[in-house]
Amino acid sequence: MRIYGLSQNPYGYYQHPQITFGTMKKRDFEGVDFAVVEKFKAPIQKFKTNDDLQKWADAKIRNEYLNTNFGGRTHETRRLRKSIFNNWLDFLSGNDDYKNTTKLLILNAITKDLKDTTNTLPPELDIQVLNTTVNNLENILKNEPKMLFDFKKIYNANLLEKCLNDSDKCYTGWVKIPSRLHDEKNFDKNVDKLKLMSYHTWCTKNMTAREYLAAGDFHIYNENGAPKIGIRLKNDEIREIQGELNNSMFAARYLAIVNNYIKDQNLILGNYAQKEINQVSEQEKNIDKIRKDLQQAIQNNAADEIFKYFNIKYSKDKDGLYIIDKFEQPDEYYTFSDLGIDENKLIQNVKEITHNAEFADSKITELTNLRVIRGNADFSESIVENLNELEQIGGDAIFTNSKITSLNKLKSIGKTADFSKSNVKDLGELTTIGEHAIFSYSHINDLGKLEYIGWSPKFQKSNITSLKHLREIGGNARFEESLISDLGDLQSIGKNAYFQNSLITDLKNLETIGGDAVFSLSNVQNLGKLCYIGNCAFIQKSNFTMEDFDDIGVEDKVYP
Repeated sequence: MRIYGLSQNPYGYYQHPQITFGTMKKRDFEGVDFAVVEKFKAPIQKFKTNDDLQKWADAKIRNEYLNTNFGGRTHETRRLRKSIFNNWLDFLSGNDDYKNTTKLLILNAITKDLKDTTNTLPPELDIQVLNTTVNNLENILKNEPKMLFDFKKIYNANLLEKCLNDSDKCYTGWVKIPSRLHDEKNFDKNVDKLKLMSYHTWCTKNMTAREYLAAGDFHIYNENGAPKIGIRLKNDEIREIQGELNNSMFAARYLAIVNNYIKDQNLILGNYAQKEINQVSEQEKNIDKIRKDLQQAIQNNAADEIFKYFNIKYSKDKDGLYIIDKFEQPDEYYTFSDLGIDENKLIQNVKEITHNAEFADSKITELTNLRVIRGNADFSESIVENLNELEQIGGDAIFTNSKITSLNKLKSIGKTADFSKSNVKDLGELTTIGEHAIFSYSHINDLGKLEYIGWSPKFQKSNITSLKHLREIGGNARFEESLISDLGDLQSIGKNAYFQNSLITDLKNLETIGGDAVFSLSNVQNLGKLCYIGNCAFIQKSNFTMEDFDDIGVEDKVYP
């Protein structure tokens, strides 16, 4: 294995360094280089040419990735991690077509999820897929330099695309992944395919894929591109049938699909698998009974009877609008839709939910008259598109992978607001978030009318550049590795404030920091209206001296 930087041309096609006068600026970088500068906060003030960036990336690779032990929960995990990582390292260290910045980005992506307490493995190396991913990303980043991206996610998607044949790409239907016995030549490729196609709760997503596929074929039922059912064989016998919950059961709505497939493929049911089928069959009988019990209520959309049947407590106001105590699917194995109930009609006259509302697996697309959810509101993976009249969520609000793009009239979220990996772009009328606010990996670049965050926000890996009208952060405020350069109307931070390696130069209207204030390695030049620091001020390698804090109340001390 070659060590980075020791080849005759360690920086690939960078034969002629970019010449600049003085230090380099961010505008001097493009594509992956710019992404690396942003992600890793490269000290560009020390760079005079692009070669300096490449040398810095080379040193970072040597220090953080060469000879690194990534651990793992079991001996087998540690062995496989080392083997897979070395494959990547051997390829990258011997590839002069990739810049060191590209290599750094790749190594960070494939190792970032490797924890001592888990069995997660790096993705397998496929050179063709890697080249495609790198080239496409480089081209996209040149046009959209600030685009948020997850390299590992893009690589895995491209790997899955390669693994699937044309018949698999129908996205709804069964995919058979052959065992070692039935396709020894492509066994490694099929192991990758099983990992990529497995639902995230299945153990075949990581560790057991190789073991199980060595023992027998694996069959996956996809619905609209998402895995719903996994059938594991040992030799020619079905040993296990799993649904999304990975609890030896699957949703009753897939029973006929599973039974027909088993019959068509002449598969043999093992005792345990037969027991699973019997349990789901009992659920199917229960569904048939509910359909009969509620036949008239479903036809007439008699919400009172449906709520009462499923023990959903309710009352009505003078206008005939409902106040219900909760909204969730009637069972983990079947939904309102499975029972033939139109959920949009069921909830169209509900104005308040006094506890939690869970919209995952729901067919609801809009909330119509709903104004208040006093508990948690979980929109993750839902198809709700419009919040309509909703003004208040008392608990957590989770928008991950939902279709919601605007919060419309929503004014307050009582606890945590999670916008990560969501489609929300517009905060609408939102002014208050009671606890944490997670903006990382979101599409939000404008805080709109937001004035208050009760605990600690996450701005890292977000597009937010200004806090605008935000006046108070109740917990810690971490600005390092964020794009925030303007504190806007911010007046108070309740706990610690971290400015190191941030873009902030002026504290402007900020008056109070309740905990530590970390100015070390920061760009802050103006303390603005700051008058109180509740603990310590750290100013090592900053633009300040101890005298700058003479008129500021610092409860503990200033560390020069």
